[in-house]
Amino acid sequence: MEIGSNDGTFLKNFKNENIEHLGFEPSKNVADLSKKNNVNVLNQFFNFENASNLKNFKNKTDVICAANVICHVPDLVDLIKGIDILLSKDGVFVFEEPYLGSMLKKVSYDQIYDAHVFMFSVLSVQKIFDKFNFDLIDAHPQITHGGSMRYVIARKSKKNISPKIKTIIKEEVSMKMDTIDAYIKFKKQCELSKENFTKKILKNKNEGKKICGYAATAKSSTILNYCKIDKDTISFIADSTEEKVGKFSPGTHIPIVSIEEFHKQKPDVAILFAWNHKKEILEKEKNFSKNGGIWLSHVED
Repeated sequence: MEIGSNDGTFLKNFKNENIEHLGFEPSKNVADLSKKNNVNVLNQFFNFENASNLKNFKNKTDVICAANVICHVPDLVDLIKGIDILLSKDGVFVFEEPYLGSMLKKVSYDQIYDAHVFMFSVLSVQKIFDKFNFDLIDAHPQITHGGSMRYVIARKSKKNISPKIKTIIKEEVSMKMDTIDAYIKFKKQCELSKENFTKKILKNKNEGKKICGYAATAKSSTILNYCKIDKDTISFIADSTEEKVGKFSPGTHIPIVSIEEFHKQKPDVAILFAWNHKKEILEKEKNFSKNGGIWLSHVED
C-alpha cells in the first residue's frame, strides 16, 4: 500500500508482478492516471476513517509506504491509527521525508513552507511511534531534497532494531536537536544567511547586472518573502513546468517564464532556487555558465 501514490509509478511495479496493492491518492487528476494504467487506487486522503473501511486489508498489509507525504499531514495521530489498523503483525511502514538534521546543518530554511507541517528527526519519529506501540527499526539517509531520511517502522518487539538508530540519535543529541539550543542557533544562522545572501544580490544589482530566478519551486516562496526579494530585484523566474509559466510568485509577484525565455533574455545572474538539483541544472545550463553567467544560492556548498 502506498500513501500518496500519485500516478501509480511505484505501485505499477507490484501490479506487474501480480502482487495485491492499493494506493491512496487525493488528487483526482493523477489518481485517474493510475486507474488508466490498471493500478488499484482510491481517490481519497489516507486517514483512520478511510483505512477502517478496507476490510480486505485490515491487519493484513505487509508493507505500507510513503515518500515525501507524511510531513504534509497535519494529524499524525489519525494517520498512525490508520496504519495500525491495516498493518499485519510482521508488517513494516516505510516512509521518507526531508531530514531536520540536514536542514539545520545546511541552514536550508526554505524547507519550511506552507505544505511542510513537520520536519522529522530520528528522535522525533522514534518518540511519536513509540506512543502507538511501534518501533523505529531502521533509518537510511538519502541525498534527495538536500538531505532526507527513510524510516522503517514495525510493531513493538517484532523485529530487531538496527544499530544505526543509536548512532544517528547520538549525532542528533550532539547537535542538541533535543533541546531549544539547536533552534535558537538555527534562527541566528538563518538571519546571517539572509543578510549575506541579500548583500550578494544587491551587489550584483548595483553593478547593473540583470538578475533572474531559476526554478519556481514551492520552497522559493520562503526565500523570496523572507529575504524580501521582489520584482524590483528579480526580472523573472524561469521554470520548466508549463502550468507555472504565466503565473506569479506568491507574495512577491515576480513573473514566471519558460526556460526558453531564460535563454532568450540572457540574464547575468541566476538565483538557483532548486539548489538541491544543482548538479543536473548546471549540466543542463552549461552554456549560461560558459558565457559568464553567475549562479547564486542561499545554501552554501
